[in-house]
Amino acid sequence: MAVYSAFHWTTTLFLHIGGIFPRKNPKFLYCLLSYSYLLANSMTIVGLLGFVMAHTADMLLVVRGMSIIITLVSVGLKLSYMIAYRKRTAELYEILDRSWSEALNDERLSDVVLSGVATIRRLSWTLILGVMILATMSIVKPGLKYAHQKHDNTTTMNYPLIYPGIYPWSITNVVVYRIHYLIESIAASSILIIPAGTDSLFPLYIFQMIGQLRVMAYRLTHLKDQQNVKMIIKECARQYKVLLMCQHSMQEIFGPWILWMVGTSAAVQCALIFQLSQTAKDLSVEQWVMTICHLIPKLTQTYIYSWSGTALITESEQYREAVYGVNWFSNKNIMSSIIIMLSQKTLKLTACKFLLVSVEIFAVIMKTTVSYFFLLRTLDPEPPS
Repeated sequence: MAVYSAFHWTTTLFLHIGGIFPRKNPKFLYCLLSYSYLLANSMTIVGLLGFVMAHTADMLLVVRGMSIIITLVSVGLKLSYMIAYRKRTAELYEILDRSWSEALNDERLSDVVLSGVATIRRLSWTLILGVMILATMSIVKPGLKYAHQKHDNTTTMNYPLIYPGIYPWSITNVVVYRIHYLIESIAASSILIIPAGTDSLFPLYIFQMIGQLRVMAYRLTHLKDQQNVKMIIKECARQYKVLLMCQHSMQEIFGPWILWMVGTSAAVQCALIFQLSQTAKDLSVEQWVMTICHLIPKLTQTYIYSWSGTALITESEQYREAVYGVNWFSNKNIMSSIIIMLSQKTLKLTACKFLLVSVEIFAVIMKTTVSYFFLLRTLDPEPPS
């Protein structure tokens, strides 16, 4: 119980900080939080696009710039969908959280529904910790460089920013620099805050749906211990219909960015591996840490979504087995209800009705990453000296 409570608290904390916690009627000032991240990301992307355009002849710099752009666009996409589907997300949160709380209050069911929560929490914390280190180092490093110049009274000031951006305007004074540093700090923070919230919210919803399936399976496999068998079966059928509605909502909210993740994760991971392979000897310990702290969360993020999808499918199939295991052949009172329950679709998530969310996604992304890497090596065979 304590593990689940910590996981739930961490998820809601980051959602609140990002201004995207599921609320039906959030206040205007609260909504400004999410819009500020979108604005900061957009301005940072402008500078990064300028950097990429200015270094089109250098494959390594182009790959570096594009990997950051893709990451910021991914954060912006998640923000946009959480804002657009704010009411739908709030309804989903209310339905699942209420049913989950009822299950936890039953001592017979608490151990059943909480099984496996430690795995989800470890995956979530791996993602959060890696991105936290990356974001902190990214923000602090240029700030320390600037402070060091101020301390030494450097005559020709250099204005180091968090990202290697080239903006349409020049940064020639302290005021403009501080504004840009603040904007890029917000963008860097969003890379931590938004994924930490949304990428934990997805498995949280899945785990709550799995918990409901386990509760229903438990009730069906213990019918002899309960009096009103027909009523229990009808309640399970009704609850499964609610879960089908939740599945539909999750596909609408999470489907587009899962599809985007599948299409871009391989590119980002390939870019990071390519940077390591090209400049491994020249990288400092700090640069190694930052690159690894970008790569590992990206791998973890992909695995969280794919593993959660498979877990839902597996639990749904086990529930169907529990339904089939009910002694219904000789009982005409429940036969029609059982047949209807067996005819219901298995719970599974698809990204935009195009891609089944399962562990196969993770395997495909890994294969694609390797393919992209060898393609880049072919295009740029000679590493820089």
